[in-house]
Amino acid sequence: MNTETVQLVDSMGQRFRTLQKTINDLSIDAAMYHSTLPVHDDVSRNLFNALSRIMAISDQLHMALSLMSEDVKTVEDTLSDPLTAFWREQLEEGFEDWIVSPPMANAKVH
Repeated sequence: MNTETVQLVDSMGQRFRTLQKTINDLSIDAAMYHSTLPVHDDVSRNLFNALSRIMAISDQLHMALSLMSEDVKTVEDTLSDPLTAFWREQLEEGFEDWIVSPPMANAKVH
Protein backbone atom coordinates (compact mmCIF):
# COMPACT_ATOMS: atom_id res chain seq x y z
CA MET A 1 0.00 0.00 0.00
CA ASN A 2 1.40 3.38 -0.91
CA THR A 3 1.71 6.47 1.24
CA GLU A 4 -0.84 8.37 -0.82
CA THR A 5 -3.55 5.79 -0.07
CA VAL A 6 -2.78 5.84 3.65
CA GLN A 7 -2.98 9.65 3.70
CA LEU A 8 -6.25 9.58 1.77
CA VAL A 9 -7.79 7.07 4.19
CA ASP A 10 -6.64 9.08 7.23
CA SER A 11 -7.97 12.30 5.70
CA MET A 12 -11.32 10.70 4.92
CA GLY A 13 -11.67 9.41 8.48
CA GLN A 14 -10.78 12.78 9.97
CA ARG A 15 -13.18 14.62 7.68
CA PHE A 16 -15.98 12.20 8.55
CA ARG A 17 -15.44 12.64 12.29
CA THR A 18 -15.35 16.44 11.84
CA LEU A 19 -18.61 16.32 9.87
CA GLN A 20 -20.22 14.11 12.50
CA LYS A 21 -19.12 16.43 15.33
CA THR A 22 -20.28 19.54 13.46
CA ILE A 23 -23.76 18.13 12.76
CA ASN A 24 -24.04 16.98 16.39
CA ASP A 25 -23.01 20.42 17.71
CA LEU A 26 -25.49 22.15 15.39
CA SER A 27 -28.29 19.88 16.55
CA ILE A 28 -27.48 20.45 20.23
CA ASP A 29 -27.34 24.23 19.78
CA ALA A 30 -30.65 24.27 17.89
CA ALA A 31 -32.32 22.08 20.52
CA MET A 32 -31.11 24.24 23.39
CA TYR A 33 -32.36 27.44 21.78
CA HIS A 34 -35.58 25.75 20.58
CA SER A 35 -36.47 24.60 24.09
CA THR A 36 -36.13 28.06 25.61
CA LEU A 37 -37.64 30.16 22.81
CA PRO A 38 -40.83 31.97 23.81
CA VAL A 39 -43.29 31.99 20.91
CA HIS A 40 -45.40 35.14 21.04
CA ASP A 41 -45.52 36.59 17.51
CA ASP A 42 -44.95 35.73 13.84
CA VAL A 43 -41.21 36.35 13.98
CA SER A 44 -40.67 34.07 16.96
CA ARG A 45 -42.98 31.46 15.40
CA ASN A 46 -40.93 31.50 12.19
CA LEU A 47 -37.75 31.13 14.23
CA PHE A 48 -39.30 28.25 16.17
CA ASN A 49 -40.26 26.52 12.90
CA ALA A 50 -36.77 27.03 11.46
CA LEU A 51 -35.16 25.52 14.56
CA SER A 52 -37.61 22.60 14.39
CA ARG A 53 -36.58 21.91 10.79
CA ILE A 54 -32.88 22.10 11.70
CA MET A 55 -33.45 19.55 14.46
CA ALA A 56 -35.47 17.25 12.17
CA ILE A 57 -32.87 17.37 9.40
CA SER A 58 -30.11 16.82 11.96
CA ASP A 59 -31.91 13.66 13.11
CA GLN A 60 -32.05 12.39 9.53
CA LEU A 61 -28.39 13.23 9.01
CA HIS A 62 -27.52 11.43 12.24
CA MET A 63 -29.14 8.26 10.90
CA ALA A 64 -27.28 8.58 7.59
CA LEU A 65 -23.98 9.29 9.36
CA SER A 66 -24.48 6.23 11.57
CA LEU A 67 -24.69 4.07 8.47
CA MET A 68 -21.79 5.90 6.85
CA SER A 69 -19.62 5.42 9.94
CA GLU A 70 -19.68 1.66 9.37
CA ASP A 71 -18.52 2.20 5.79
CA VAL A 72 -15.77 4.62 6.80
CA LYS A 73 -14.59 2.14 9.44
CA THR A 74 -14.50 -0.63 6.83
CA VAL A 75 -12.42 1.54 4.48
CA GLU A 76 -10.09 2.52 7.32
CA ASP A 77 -9.68 -1.06 8.48
CA THR A 78 -9.08 -2.33 4.96
CA LEU A 79 -6.79 0.34 3.55
CA SER A 80 -5.00 1.92 6.48
CA ASP A 81 -1.44 1.29 7.55
CA PRO A 82 -1.33 -1.95 9.62
CA LEU A 83 0.39 -0.23 12.55
CA THR A 84 -2.15 2.61 12.55
CA ALA A 85 -5.01 0.10 12.36
CA PHE A 86 -3.55 -1.81 15.30
CA TRP A 87 -3.30 1.29 17.51
CA ARG A 88 -6.74 2.53 16.46
CA GLU A 89 -8.21 -0.83 17.49
CA GLN A 90 -6.35 -0.71 20.82
CA LEU A 91 -7.64 2.80 21.54
CA GLU A 92 -11.22 1.87 20.63
CA GLU A 93 -11.12 -1.21 22.85
CA GLY A 94 -9.62 0.78 25.72
CA PHE A 95 -12.24 3.49 25.34
CA GLU A 96 -15.06 0.94 25.29
CA ASP A 97 -13.65 -0.73 28.41
CA TRP A 98 -13.39 2.65 30.13
CA ILE A 99 -16.99 3.54 29.24
CA VAL A 100 -18.33 0.20 30.49
CA SER A 101 -16.41 0.30 33.78
CA PRO A 102 -15.13 3.79 34.59
CA PRO A 103 -12.35 4.27 37.13
CA MET A 104 -13.61 4.45 40.72
CA ALA A 105 -12.33 8.02 41.16
CA ASN A 106 -14.70 9.23 38.42
CA ALA A 107 -17.59 7.07 39.58
CA LYS A 108 -17.72 8.72 43.04
CA VAL A 109 -17.97 12.30 41.76
CA HIS A 110 -21.57 13.49 42.24
